[in-house]
Amino acid sequence: MKFTLPFLFAAVAVLTLVCPAIATGFVVGTIDTIGGTTYDFSNPCSGIQRMMYFDPDHGIHVAWIYSASTQTTFPDRNARYNFFDNNTGEWNWIDPDYMQSGINVFTERVGYGSIDLDPIRSVPVISCHYGSPITPMVARSIALGSETFEFCLGEPTLEGYLWPLCAVSAFGTVHLAMIDDASRDGLFHSRCPDWSTWSEPFDIPGSQPAPCFPNQHITASKQSGRVVIIWEHSGGSPGPGFYRLSTDDGVTWQPPVDIGWPPAFGGDTLTSFHIASFGSMFDRDDSLHIVAAVMPYIGGQGYVAPSEIWHFCPTNDPVWNRIHRADPDTIPYPVGYNTIFACRPKIGQDPATGRLYAAWSEFDSENFEPETELLRADIWASMSADNGLTWTPGVRLTGPDNASRVYFDLADIVNDTLHIVWQADLVAGAFVQAQGPPSFNPIVCMEVPVSAIGVEETEGRLSYRPQGLRIWPNPAANRVCFDVGLEGQREGKLKICDAAGRLVVNCDLSKAESGRRFSWNLRDSDGNRVKPGVYVARLEADRRSWTDKLIILR
Repeated sequence: MKFTLPFLFAAVAVLTLVCPAIATGFVVGTIDTIGGTTYDFSNPCSGIQRMMYFDPDHGIHVAWIYSASTQTTFPDRNARYNFFDNNTGEWNWIDPDYMQSGINVFTERVGYGSIDLDPIRSVPVISCHYGSPITPMVARSIALGSETFEFCLGEPTLEGYLWPLCAVSAFGTVHLAMIDDASRDGLFHSRCPDWSTWSEPFDIPGSQPAPCFPNQHITASKQSGRVVIIWEHSGGSPGPGFYRLSTDDGVTWQPPVDIGWPPAFGGDTLTSFHIASFGSMFDRDDSLHIVAAVMPYIGGQGYVAPSEIWHFCPTNDPVWNRIHRADPDTIPYPVGYNTIFACRPKIGQDPATGRLYAAWSEFDSENFEPETELLRADIWASMSADNGLTWTPGVRLTGPDNASRVYFDLADIVNDTLHIVWQADLVAGAFVQAQGPPSFNPIVCMEVPVSAIGVEETEGRLSYRPQGLRIWPNPAANRVCFDVGLEGQREGKLKICDAAGRLVVNCDLSKAESGRRFSWNLRDSDGNRVKPGVYVARLEADRRSWTDKLIILR
């Protein structure tokens, strides 16, 4: 087993301003650019925890941390909001300049937070912190699709708390999971059932270790008063994970639960959670599901790779099941601040079928930002048809280009489509953390048909089917990967020809990773390195064919 690069990296300071266009890689599904920001560090660890809520009856709600400033103080920082209205089939606030799309939620400078839906009123609720002493504040739209918000201030009860993440229960109660500003260690909960009175902050870890870092996660059921708060003890060696559950809308809490580590690496290698490990949801039966990113821990040191994505459900046997493993051959450049090679997992469910969908951010070891020498990340996804016991091979949903997609969200309600939003960081690395220059980063909403995850029903069983040919990186200099999606169909053929149609190499798909990905070292059938130029890749399978152009660089 190989272990590549320790977890923490030094920042790289760069002072120039850039505003490049997005180069085109592949994208599965359709996308809309609905806003933008220069603030490329949406939350201390896991991004604005929930950026999106999909309401099947009305539309899609999206919020993000906004600034158009290139100053390190970000004087205009705010939460920004946009809404896709099912009735009109359009986003409410779109401008030709994507940095002007969306609307500001708050009337003063705020930071961090998240979005959820008030199921009683069908309107968004958005949390942030503000002022001095720093204090949480929550906004709620006065009507569906309105650009006017009403506010519920945390003062005086919540003065001295920050990084508030919100969740709204089936009864419309607003819940906050927040960190105390004095120690920046403790994790606390407060609830507001009447839009005026906040409960006294309640110590969530109790007898268990505190987070020691703002890595909290909160989810509330839309069917009941079940609320869960999850955290990782970042001071652990390795870092353990915990959750605490309330079944009465946050009035009382069950004892905290040590979630245990999944059996990820084996041998003498320990498993550790990561500060951006957790995502969660309550399913159609009101059962809890958690997804987690884990890293290897050796000799007191966590490593960014190999990293794995796992699913936890307390009613499953076993409770932990692996979704995906990211194990690159090499990592020539760092992955950046507060990340591991595959991280920030999210989970959703199609209530009609019960199928679970997981998505995560994963770095590409062959796609890096020249200015910061940091790797870029893309979005991957997987599906389970048996409540998380088994998962389909991971599918890459976005392709290599000049954007990095570290901060993203998956809506936890799925119909026939996955709804995903991401910040397209046009210079990989956080300007907020002095890792690179400021850039005007689009906020992109993507709709992915569930069929693109690569499954179909056949005679009462699931089978994988080809979903087309995807090539990355393209152009390529040293190695190229073909995503072919041929699980259970190894009779598929992949041929590489030159621009004149002459056969260069027949690819042996029996060597494809999990039947879905074939890696080519740019050598022909005689073992010679091919010349730079334009080539054509052709995949034939199941009486269908796909063709795409491939550019080989020197």
